[in-house]
Amino acid sequence: MLSAKRRRRARWGRKHERTPLLSVEDGDASFKVLPKDASVFTLVLLMPPLERKIRGHWCSWSVALAFALLLITAVLQMVLTVMAGGYILQLQASSQSLLLPDSEPGAGSRGALEKIGGRDSAPTGCCLGADCADDLPCCNRPGKSETPANPGFLELLKPGGSGAKGGKEGPKKTAKYRTAPICSKSENGGISCAPTALVMADPWKELDADGDGNWTVDEAKADATNLACVVGVSVEDVFRIALRGILRAQTVSNGKVLLPVADRGQTAGITRPHFEWWRGVMTICSATDPAQCGDLIDRGVFDGMLGNSSRRLDLDGALRYCQGLLSSGGLCEAALPSNALVHRKRSADACGAASYAPGLRHVNPFNDQDILTTNAVVFDTPKAFETMHSTNFRCFLFLVLVLWFSSLTKEVKDIIQLWDFLLSFPVEHAMPFITPEQKLAIAGVCRRVCQRLRARGVSCDSLESRISKLETPFEAQPVKLSELQITALDRPHHIICVIVAFLRTLFVIYLGWAGSVFILSNSTCMDLLLNALAIVFVFELDEFLWEYIVTGDIKEQVAEMNSLKFRSRFAVSGDVHELDVLMFLWGIVGIPGISLLIMAYHDYQRTWPMLEALTCACYLQGDRCMATTFFEKASWDQHWSYLAGFS
Repeated sequence: MLSAKRRRRARWGRKHERTPLLSVEDGDASFKVLPKDASVFTLVLLMPPLERKIRGHWCSWSVALAFALLLITAVLQMVLTVMAGGYILQLQASSQSLLLPDSEPGAGSRGALEKIGGRDSAPTGCCLGADCADDLPCCNRPGKSETPANPGFLELLKPGGSGAKGGKEGPKKTAKYRTAPICSKSENGGISCAPTALVMADPWKELDADGDGNWTVDEAKADATNLACVVGVSVEDVFRIALRGILRAQTVSNGKVLLPVADRGQTAGITRPHFEWWRGVMTICSATDPAQCGDLIDRGVFDGMLGNSSRRLDLDGALRYCQGLLSSGGLCEAALPSNALVHRKRSADACGAASYAPGLRHVNPFNDQDILTTNAVVFDTPKAFETMHSTNFRCFLFLVLVLWFSSLTKEVKDIIQLWDFLLSFPVEHAMPFITPEQKLAIAGVCRRVCQRLRARGVSCDSLESRISKLETPFEAQPVKLSELQITALDRPHHIICVIVAFLRTLFVIYLGWAGSVFILSNSTCMDLLLNALAIVFVFELDEFLWEYIVTGDIKEQVAEMNSLKFRSRFAVSGDVHELDVLMFLWGIVGIPGISLLIMAYHDYQRTWPMLEALTCACYLQGDRCMATTFFEKASWDQHWSYLAGFS
């Protein structure tokens, strides 16, 4: 029975490594010619065996240049690939900071990368207060109400919906994360882009622990329900910030719109009407640009204020009030907790630069002579994602992906052919680093050693064959390159080529993935085209170095050489090669199909969710955006009506 090695040789028709290969002209269709591309890899493959045929060794300028260019190409491609991959990962991380498509419903707005609550490695115990909120799950404390005292439209601002139920002290099951996304998904599939601090804008009974209608600094310090851990900010700090905002509003408004404050001391309490005004300010401050006041007026947010009989205002007054909140240095910066201000700043950065255009014409429902033409604001980032979601852009993206995968396919085909060649081409056990003169010197030393061993009665027969091989004179090959035929590779050269093939395989896999993600991240047709060309340039770096560094005489030598012929491991039917058929089918069917699937998946999985999140964070609108509920006209009419009763 034949051994496994002999069966493989019989199956693939592989001959002895010292047997010269037949040429294509011999009529055997299973032989394939390895293409001689104008690249550094072709130079590394052909120049060492050529120099060994001519000189008997590798010690020449041509071989040194080939390996030097190989090292330069490998270093440049790896560095550029790592840099591009790092940029792509950073780009993905920055986009995930806006919205995590796979985040858990109910995750707090501090969530992002590392889950704290409920993990196996979490520290034991639970947290009371804001200092340990990032390291331990929050504790429930007695006295926490089962439902909020005044569940209004701000109830939906809480991460995950309604507030947690009370119970005995123990770790909460709600998950928290270290780095906050701007937006998060709720249990009902809605998108909330409100800061976690807005949780404190709802549970009045949990803040007013003694139920006297006045939230005091002592109650804030006590924090009977551990709200500080939930929002990540000291309740006392929130109290003082809210009080400071009320005092400042009273000063700048001169009592025309806002409620009067009886006690202006830093230890004064906040009454329920003041608290209701403050939570309304918290909601309006979800907007990031003063130009959005026009949109809020169009949505009827301030109609209830216009209908206040005791302090009736016109549309210009409502616009000034809103702009006074949202403008730089306005009341939002004075009345919001620190984490809410950070969240507001991050939202503004995520939305990008704003451009303005004439908006709608709004008529005062209580005075048809009071008319205001508002301004419409357009943010750059949502506009870019709207472009990415358009049909024209997706068609252009599809064409670029087809071209990108076509370029990738050429590289893959070259690598497959290289592996096919390395697995099929004969290999000789030779040391091409030693010149013929050095071989004779080494043989002379070995022979003298062998003679001394024999003089002592030690057999030296095992060294005789190797010494004879070293003493064999080198037969110079004809100088005419067209008559040279390379029939085998040296073992060191074969190992180097295997390493090159392995690195090229890893390189094409990594850059194929990273380049595809990089192309999909572009939002304009010009960026898409230029970045695709930049990625392709990394693949063509070996050809670039060949063109501008390799000397003309070396290029002529490579061009004049006979191509390497080897018995391919792919099936052949007549003149049709199996690999060529596979590449043809992949180019006709596979590339368009995979490009279409990737384009559709990217639009569904990233572009559309990001557009929804940006629309919610920047414009406070959207089918699933909870902010749409926050700014319903009926809710705000009720809000202003409640405040009017205390004016």
